[in-house]
Amino acid sequence: RSETSVLNPRPNDPTPNLAVVNVDATRTICFYSDKPTELIVDVTGWFTPTGDPLHEITPTRVLDTRAEATDDSTLPVGKIGGRAVAIRVGGRAVPTGATAVAVTVTVTGTTEATYATAFPCGTGVPPTSTTNALAGRDRGAPALVGLASDGNLCVYVDKPAHLVVDVTGWFGPDTAVPGTVGSPLEQLTTTRLADSRTGLAWPAQPFGSAKSAQLDLLASVPVGTTAVQLNLIATRAAAAGFLTVYPCGQGRPEASAVNFAAGATETAMVTVGLDDSGKVCVYASARTDVVVDLFAVYGSPGGLHALTARPNPMEQGVQAGQLDHTVRCPSGAATSLTVDPAPGVLASVDGDPATAGARTVTRQVAVDGTISIQLSGAVTESHLVRCLPADFPRLTATGRATTPGWYAASTLRAPFVFLLDEYGVPVWYKRTVSPVIGAWPLANGNLAWRVWTGGGFPGGAGVPENPPLGYEIHDLSGARVGTVGPVNGTEPLDWHELLERPGGGHVVITYPQRTIGSSRPCNKSTGGTTSTNVVVDSDLVELDANGAVVWRWSSKDHTDLVTETQLPICFQVATAPDVWALDYMHLNSAERLPDGDYVVSARHFNSVSRIDRTTGAIEWKLGGTAPTTGFALTLLDSAGNPASSGIRPIGPHDARVTASGTVTLHDNHIAFAPRASEFRLDLVARTATLVDQRISANAQGGTLGSVRRQPDGSTVIGWGEGTTPWLEDVSPAGVTTLSVGLPAQELVYRVVKVPASTYDRAALRAASGGTAG
Repeated sequence: RSETSVLNPRPNDPTPNLAVVNVDATRTICFYSDKPTELIVDVTGWFTPTGDPLHEITPTRVLDTRAEATDDSTLPVGKIGGRAVAIRVGGRAVPTGATAVAVTVTVTGTTEATYATAFPCGTGVPPTSTTNALAGRDRGAPALVGLASDGNLCVYVDKPAHLVVDVTGWFGPDTAVPGTVGSPLEQLTTTRLADSRTGLAWPAQPFGSAKSAQLDLLASVPVGTTAVQLNLIATRAAAAGFLTVYPCGQGRPEASAVNFAAGATETAMVTVGLDDSGKVCVYASARTDVVVDLFAVYGSPGGLHALTARPNPMEQGVQAGQLDHTVRCPSGAATSLTVDPAPGVLASVDGDPATAGARTVTRQVAVDGTISIQLSGAVTESHLVRCLPADFPRLTATGRATTPGWYAASTLRAPFVFLLDEYGVPVWYKRTVSPVIGAWPLANGNLAWRVWTGGGFPGGAGVPENPPLGYEIHDLSGARVGTVGPVNGTEPLDWHELLERPGGGHVVITYPQRTIGSSRPCNKSTGGTTSTNVVVDSDLVELDANGAVVWRWSSKDHTDLVTETQLPICFQVATAPDVWALDYMHLNSAERLPDGDYVVSARHFNSVSRIDRTTGAIEWKLGGTAPTTGFALTLLDSAGNPASSGIRPIGPHDARVTASGTVTLHDNHIAFAPRASEFRLDLVARTATLVDQRISANAQGGTLGSVRRQPDGSTVIGWGEGTTPWLEDVSPAGVTTLSVGLPAQELVYRVVKVPASTYDRAALRAASGGTAG
């Protein structure tokens, strides 16, 4: 129990207040009373991590029935009692998109005990009170209360009294006012900040009449705090009066926070924003002692509160720790950037003098150009705003990854390779001359990718590659610094997998073409059916550092295309004459295990298998039909029952073995929603039990995709074709911490996350932009 107080009641005087309180692990809160009293507790709302943020405003009076004129002719003049009054707040004092408001409700001029209660219009008068007042006593109390769908707030007054309502802030999405950034509830705390009785923060003497005092909050709240919930206490007052609290950098508003009588103690919670230097001011209209307690903090940790741009908006919001930002800068026109540092923080733009508070700068920046923002004062941070090319894929990112790292990927329709940070921001990117499929980060910091020539494999679009292609290796500048393949200079490398081989060299996949004795029926990749005696095998090949073949495994030697093919899909390999090849296995991922064996996924076998590197034999097979060697694993659901069709893989990608020995895979689950599945293997019982399955919210995704378990236990999912979101980073607890969306028509083959230490942010910034050579 903290030393702070929420209420300071007097005998026979019902005393109200607002409190914002943490619940414990059992969702319980505790109340302590110093002396015997009846206690009434009303719940008016709750906060969640995804709730609407607070937007601070200068306290605004929206109703005063003592006034003879108002900006809203529908509001009453004179005392009200026994009824509710509707106050238009949305679209007047706050935006139409506001969902709730922070208000102070005051009753005055009453000749008998009364109460008032604030509530969203249309919900009926609740059996609660916001403020309670005795005859001849002014009393105000704060509330956090929802608004009706039309933006109206209702206040019911029991007995005749004048009513005064002041709005001190609003809750709602930032989109309610484009370009604004709200402050989420960041932490709940109970701390005494100031006490004029003891000399805490202020001299040990009462406030004089009509006196203001500053309160510096920077040492008491996290950097990035923009507003606070303060409990104000007026005690030992010499005469009746009121307290007002406001950001020191603004003029004192007419709104009162606490109304007190001589010799009495009055308490009220107030929501107030900090000024640019992190201060709030407290004003007393009459001589009194003042105590201030901190109860809640609003804001996002970090030095940059908001960053907005015109005419094109910023691609992302600003999150705690986020240092890189992107915007589309119009060709030939200027971009106006509004930089709003957190209280106590100074901002310098492109080396200009550092200043506090929001400022707008205008820059004409070319594509790939940058604007730098340097923060100083309470924090030191270097931010960079990048002007993206107009055709760079529009990423929509929310959240922050469980663990920082870099996400490597490429887009096929818009020809770019890129590295995203833990906020989903493209810190590094290069345009590619041709569309490329995949982006493989290499151990030395370079990246590899493979030109996509159409179809499901090289030559599968009816245009044989001449010359045959392999993987290109590029450094961060975009320069080509090496290649992998083609095999023996003649056999093009497939684009589905590239592994670095221990001791040097690489592991690749090829799809060699051959003719079989009799034709097989197949489904054309473009629609329709045919039959063909041309097939492509799936070969796994190890190349040494000089590109020479040191080991090769071929599907024709260890599988049966008649009994094992589940998806008989063929691709056009020639147009004159018209030739189609049956891609009967379609090997699309490989992982080398510590003992040298491989685990592979075969899309058209609907299976995952382990290959013994010494013999080439299949040891076990998960999904599909029985293998020609080894054994099939019986699929079980999480309860140990035989698997249903919802569990069996259909068109899998990217099979991997986790540190605990389970197998993860991206399952396109063709004709159903794609899923990220995880199986626990029991090789003695010969079973594969589903232990986890995450199903995409999008029913598309018939091809492409990846699932990778990370060292911290999180899972990175690339959902594949036409899915939204496209990327998810899921915590070990199953919570999506980062979600990145792409336009529905965009295609990304795979997402590979590497540790944050793999690349230096400054180096990525310096090399970003332009076209890879």
